[in-house]
Amino acid sequence: WSPDGKYIATGYDSGKVSLCTAHPLKKVQEIDLLQYKTKSKPVKSAATTATAAATLTITALCFSYDKNVLAVAHGTQLSLFNVEKNNRKCTKWDVSLTFKDVIKHIYFSEDDDLMAIITDKYETKYYTVSMRKRSLTETMKPVKSDIVWWPRLPLTTYFLKGLYQKETRQWTTNELVDADIYESLKVAASADKFGVIRLHELPALNEESHCAFKHHCGQISKLLFIPDQERLISVGLEDRCMIRWNIQQVDDKT
Repeated sequence: WSPDGKYIATGYDSGKVSLCTAHPLKKVQEIDLLQYKTKSKPVKSAATTATAAATLTITALCFSYDKNVLAVAHGTQLSLFNVEKNNRKCTKWDVSLTFKDVIKHIYFSEDDDLMAIITDKYETKYYTVSMRKRSLTETMKPVKSDIVWWPRLPLTTYFLKGLYQKETRQWTTNELVDADIYESLKVAASADKFGVIRLHELPALNEESHCAFKHHCGQISKLLFIPDQERLISVGLEDRCMIRWNIQQVDDKT
């Protein structure tokens, strides 16, 4: 989803991305990674990362706050596109970014000057973004805790450490798939690779959850709270089903 909820980007294992309006649901653009085979300028990196074979399967998507840029992760690779709504085309940035592991999460800061990228092994890196120059540069500086992100908080944020069920469920690898928060209700929602959704109180510093639900058949791909509607959207990776949840406050507990 775009931050204002007006656009939805959907990635496929064919290397294509569809951009649609949310209301009504109508396809307006398409990105085909097969069209982009030219070499790009490497991103300046503070640390060396191993190269990996590129894959076309889309593994993560994220709109910038101003909706003018779409970040597309395909396996260990990241590409960025300017979304030009008037001429129904997307222009690829002349940069390339490669991780050792598969990229699973992308976040933009509210000012669109910082990007967070998280792999399926929860490796987290931050990059300064220049929209004017269309460039990324890895930064090793500590990230301020008051930054507003889209989606709202990176999965590896300290305030969400209790979402990973290391002791309760004996998780050992990448079982935690996604999470989102609803600040006014002080609640965090998490999804795991087994299809379970859990609700935690914010800050989620311990593993105890208020409740857990399982209505998807298989792994969940994405979680997102709809702003100002007290609704949670979950998207199934294997059942390709979208479920809307109503989050209610009951006896001071969610």
